[in-house]
Amino acid sequence: MELTTEMMWVLGILAFTIYLFVSEIVRVDVAAVLVMVLLGLTTVIPDTMVPSLVDPTKLFVGFSSNAVISIIAVMIIGAGLDKTGLMSKVAAFIMKIGGSTEQRIIPLISGTVGFISSFMQNVGAAALFLPVVSRISARTGLPMSRLLMPMGFYSHPRRHDDHGRFQPADPAQRPDPDFQPGPAYPTADANL
Repeated sequence: MELTTEMMWVLGILAFTIYLFVSEIVRVDVAAVLVMVLLGLTTVIPDTMVPSLVDPTKLFVGFSSNAVISIIAVMIIGAGLDKTGLMSKVAAFIMKIGGSTEQRIIPLISGTVGFISSFMQNVGAAALFLPVVSRISARTGLPMSRLLMPMGFYSHPRRHDDHGRFQPADPAQRPDPDFQPGPAYPTADANL
């Protein structure tokens, strides 16, 4: 398979984006907006110089997503709470109870995020707690990745029926409640 001009431009912009994220020359949000503007500029420059990589009418479609706007709002709220010092107090409280051991800190972080996610969107709860986990990681020397993975799992509540089968969040997509096929595996109370 031969690389087309469009593919080379996309790979170049992707490499530039990765460089901006890894080097942290500019903040991550500034890098993201810069890349979005760069993609938009490819529609203005004549195709003889740079191919148009994105449809100009769909350049800002991502902002119509409820999840994207929610994450942006939660990150803004989280930055505000961080500036007030509340997140530092939460991190200090978790470290006071959990000490600096991974076995005690992870359940505290995960339980707190799980509790918060019962009142707000799951991704938002995890995003709100990122400054707390970052501070705890810096103060204890524990790798941030080892703290974030369990937190991510606990921020996403599972919806299962009595037999361990997944139930969609939308009630309209759930199976008919009158239909009961029984467990998918033999149990002690199964009628044989």
